[in-house]
Amino acid sequence: MKEKFIASIAIQFLTRIITVIGYFFLVSSLDVGLMGIFAFIISFLNFGFAFVDLGFKSIHYQYSSNSKFNDYFGTYLSIKLILIIFNLFFIFILILLFGVWKEEFFIYLIIHLIALIFLKLSEIFTINLRSKKKVIKSELTFFVIYLFLNLSLIIFSLNLDKFSDPLLFLNSIYVVFYFLLLVSLLLVSKRDLYVTKLNRSLFLKYIKDTKPLVLYSILYIISEYTGNLLIFYSLGEISLAYIYIVYSVVINVLVIISNSIIDIYEIYFSHFFKNNDKNAIKIMTYSIEKYFSIGFLSILIIIYLNGELILSLFLPNYVQVLPLLYIMITIPYLSAISLAYRRQMVPGRKQKPIAIFDTIIRSLTLIMMIVLIPTEIFGIKVLGWGILGYAIAMSIPYVLMAIGYRVFSYKFFNIRYQKKIILHLILIFPCLLISNWIKSSFLVVWIQDQFLLLITSSILSLAIFISELFALKQLEIKDILFLLDIINVKKYISSIKKEL
Repeated sequence: MKEKFIASIAIQFLTRIITVIGYFFLVSSLDVGLMGIFAFIISFLNFGFAFVDLGFKSIHYQYSSNSKFNDYFGTYLSIKLILIIFNLFFIFILILLFGVWKEEFFIYLIIHLIALIFLKLSEIFTINLRSKKKVIKSELTFFVIYLFLNLSLIIFSLNLDKFSDPLLFLNSIYVVFYFLLLVSLLLVSKRDLYVTKLNRSLFLKYIKDTKPLVLYSILYIISEYTGNLLIFYSLGEISLAYIYIVYSVVINVLVIISNSIIDIYEIYFSHFFKNNDKNAIKIMTYSIEKYFSIGFLSILIIIYLNGELILSLFLPNYVQVLPLLYIMITIPYLSAISLAYRRQMVPGRKQKPIAIFDTIIRSLTLIMMIVLIPTEIFGIKVLGWGILGYAIAMSIPYVLMAIGYRVFSYKFFNIRYQKKIILHLILIFPCLLISNWIKSSFLVVWIQDQFLLLITSSILSLAIFISELFALKQLEIKDILFLLDIINVKKYISSIKKEL
């Protein structure tokens, strides 16, 4: 089973890396203004899909430990189809309210809407595979489709001058590949699909268990995309492009990686709670937190040391977003180290208190965005900090969540937070001081090539950080042995063959 976990993590990581590379070529080639319009289309449509989940995904994972779990999928499928149809009506209402139908880019929005319908349908079958622990089937399918999707984006970006209407072709690419994703998932799911009619008692059970999660689920989507809409209507598409590059392309990709991994672990939390195995929950929580902490702090160190160099080398048109990147790069770290505590709540039957807490946090995010971003809203003058206000409004709630989730975990399940995580955080300061001194005093003098300077200084900083961890016994030989065991290719080939 461990091989499935690691294979899934590796495949998802590669998928996100490919996505970042595809976006890199797109952002480098596409006009900043057009990138802003594309960002608005995505933000507007995702805002319109605010009611597409409502917490049903988490509840479906929770039910995965039930002995008659096969009977649940037909009801879950029916619920999701109803929600997708409802959201389509909501999107068309938004189009009328915002007057988007009058905009020149309206046709691109409709094309991308078709693409997102295919994607939302695909997610139903992805969740079904994951809930049955067929994670490799799911992740390999995503990997192959996203590989060709991003290869298409790269080819498109390199030949951008040949397209008279680049946004039309760009959105059409997503329609084609999201449709292929849906078809592919249906094909690989054939043996794992057991579709029954909508069961009234199961339907009511889903509704009952999902109630505490509904408001938070809606607020999560609204608070994620309201800022983008406020930026677009207050400051225009150029400012939105800057925000989109930092948050949606860099920060959100890292957050999605950790969330996707935790989706898999949540299934096992459900089994542990069913067996009342609190020790297994604690061990898994601490392991996830430890490795996430080291991994995401490594990214944070590289960004703080070489952020300006990275942007000047790869995205020279977006160097001005550096202050936003410095602020918001803490979000993936805080999110990753807190997820294991957060995901205990639903399988541990503590949906209501955690939903209330999450709702308060997301409401705070929404309020901060309204107060900090625009100069005026509904005739009332507010702070008008623009994209800086966006960065602050998105970052502060993650600090509160990192504290709150640990308090709940201790209160409900007697699982204390790991003090060693605070030590990990402290260790980055001497690491950055030493790395920056070596870089500014020696490396910039010895190494003239900027790309080589980036590679050398990044490797050096990570070597210093890992040495600190070993010196203080935060990493040990058993961790290295664990990593060596992880890269045993034979085990993965065997696991993949068995599942496929």
